[in-house]
Amino acid sequence: MKINGKDLLVFVENAKGLLSALAFSTQCELDVTREVTETAGFDTGRWREYVPGRAGWTVAVACLLSEETENGYDLQALMESDSPLRLSFSTTDPAEPGGRPASGAYPKGIIRRDGQAYLTRLTYTGQLGSMASWQAEFQGTGTLASYKPVNGLENSDLIENRETILMNEYPY
Repeated sequence: MKINGKDLLVFVENAKGLLSALAFSTQCELDVTREVTETAGFDTGRWREYVPGRAGWTVAVACLLSEETENGYDLQALMESDSPLRLSFSTTDPAEPGGRPASGAYPKGIIRRDGQAYLTRLTYTGQLGSMASWQAEFQGTGTLASYKPVNGLENSDLIENRETILMNEYPY
């Protein structure tokens, strides 16, 4: 099944503690990285060898600027908060009205990644002849949970504790 770009959304905890989709998003991106450390020495031959290190993740989203996006979130307050906020990067759920879960509920899309993050960057853009927009960047802190639903239901038989944690298997 192909997934349309419009069906991939970022859900963020607002100042009231409810999880909601960022309205009027035009682009979103989840970037998961993993460090590697070279272990090859002079006696290992021609090819380099590596061991995996720590992992990290960021989420970036771009949205059209509207009164709804500003009313739903006090973005400056979220950015200045010393506490991480809940974030979910997910596809829409065809079983939900409009594909979006009720406010505060986690989405149940085919692709879903959940974690805690800090809002680290806000950019507002206005250009003559086009819609005003804003972009946000979130830095993940801690683990990124990957939920894998099967036929619209999370498969708890295959996934211990209903989640797969992407984590470092080889600590320094």
